[in-house]
Amino acid sequence: MSGVWDQIKRLFNQVEKSDSNQPVVHEIIQRSNLEQNFLSQFKLGITFRQILDWIRDEYKVRPQNKSGNKKDHLQFVKTKGLSGFIIFFNQTNYTQEETIAFFDSLKAKILEENYVSYVSDSRAFVKDGNKEEVQRHYLKPSLRKSTEKLLPQLFGNINIELVLKNNKTQYLKFVATHYKDHLFQEVVPFEQLINFITK
Repeated sequence: MSGVWDQIKRLFNQVEKSDSNQPVVHEIIQRSNLEQNFLSQFKLGITFRQILDWIRDEYKVRPQNKSGNKKDHLQFVKTKGLSGFIIFFNQTNYTQEETIAFFDSLKAKILEENYVSYVSDSRAFVKDGNKEEVQRHYLKPSLRKSTEKLLPQLFGNINIELVLKNNKTQYLKFVATHYKDHLFQEVVPFEQLINFITK
C-alpha cells in the first residue's frame, strides 16, 4: 500500500512543479470522430468565414499595428523575423468547440500551401493554481519538391497555439518566423499569408 501512496505523492509533487516547459501531460493531438465531424462542418459554415473576414478586414486597417490596444480582441505582431496575430477568444462569444475547430482549420489551410506538419502536440500544466493547456501546430515548408539551390521559406515556419485555462479558451496565437540567411530564399510577405488564409 505504501508504494501506491508514494506514487500519489510523486504525482502531486509533479503537478505542483509543472509549468509550460515541464508539463504534467505532454501528448500528440488526436481528435475524436465527433471533433473531426464538427471540424468538417465548421470549415463550411458561417462562423469560420466570419473569423477569417474579421482577420482580413482588421489587417487592411492596421497592418503595422505592433502592439494594438489592450482592449482589442485581435492584435497583430511584427518584429524582426516574426509576424503574426493573436485572437483573444476569452473576450468573444465563440464557443470552445469553435475555437478548437478554427485552430485546426488554420493548420489545414497551411498544409494546402506545400507545408508539412512538424508537430501537433498538447502540453498541460498547473500555473497559479489553474490548469493550463497549450495546444500547438508547428508547420514547416516542405523540401520534397524543391530543386532550387536555395531552400524555400515560403511564409516561414508557422506556429499556431491555442491556450486554454481551466478548460476555457483564452487566446490563439498565429506566428510566422523566417530567416535572413544565404541558404534560404526570400520569405513571402506576411500580407500574402493573410490573403491566403482568409480567402
